[in-house]
Amino acid sequence: MANYDVTIYNSLYEAEQALEGIDNATDIVAIPFKDGVLTKILLLTGIGEQLEQTIFENVDTSGTSDDIYVLGKSDLTVEITATSVTEGASIKIQGTSDNVNYGDLGVVDNTGNINQTISITNDGTYFYEVVNASSLKYVRSNITSLTDGSYTIKITGSV
Repeated sequence: MANYDVTIYNSLYEAEQALEGIDNATDIVAIPFKDGVLTKILLLTGIGEQLEQTIFENVDTSGTSDDIYVLGKSDLTVEITATSVTEGASIKIQGTSDNVNYGDLGVVDNTGNINQTISITNDGTYFYEVVNASSLKYVRSNITSLTDGSYTIKITGSV
């Protein structure tokens, strides 16, 4: 899992000095404004790193995973490995831009179909691309129904 460091500067000059020698592909300067006036400079490092995190491992009950931070990742892939499946499970990938209001996300399967519910009915490893991932801050998985089997769900992402 990537680590993110946040440093707050009181002036643009201080932030520019801190940026010298840092690879801009992996670092972002965000400038928040209040009423049109510069308030603080934020230097976030680690944003450009590859994300790879298992959010459920060998789970055999329904429920919601912990969320993971995905801000800055425009390409998110969901990998689901299912074992001991005869009837299966229904899984939703959910996202939020505020870590409060989660919604079901569309995912694209290997045939190009977009769905908000993933139905797993056989053993195997399945891959899905998350639709419109670039605006998300956090994602999680939600196994909404599970009859049998064990499921591992991994999220990978890149800039």
